Amino acid sequence: EEYSAISLNSSESLRDFCYNLMKGKRNEEAHVLFLDKSLNLIGETEIARGGHDSVEFDLRLIVMRAIRTQCSNVALAHCHPDGILLPSSSDIAATRRVAQALRNIGINLVDHIIVNNDSSYSMRCANVLADIWI
Repeated sequence: EEYSAISLNSSESLRDFCYNLMKGKRNEEAHVLFLDKSLNLIGETEIARGGHDSVEFDLRLIVMRAIRTQCSNVALAHCHPDGILLPSSSDIAATRRVAQALRNIGINLVDHIIVNNDSSYSMRCANVLADIWI
């Protein structure tokens, strides 16, 4: 799929894209967005599908696909179909693990967006894990 015309260089554009991607989902899903240096979308993939209230981020798969796309930046996104937008403790821990794994190979994690049926939430804008955002 061709994404080069999609710029996600603001929190608002990233949140809108993720909301449109995942609104109305019945179960949790996790997606990874692969971005170039200018934060243009170069790839997107569903990385996991969970049950009603949890989903796992597969570090190995994320790193492999990030290398394959030759991206400079990555954004995570997942949905809480029936839930509140705030990240759970496992969401926060997973975000830190992904950020560290990507940093080890020279790729930045730019945000983790959570979507429910009403809205979207940016962990970066909410200053969750302030030390990992560049």
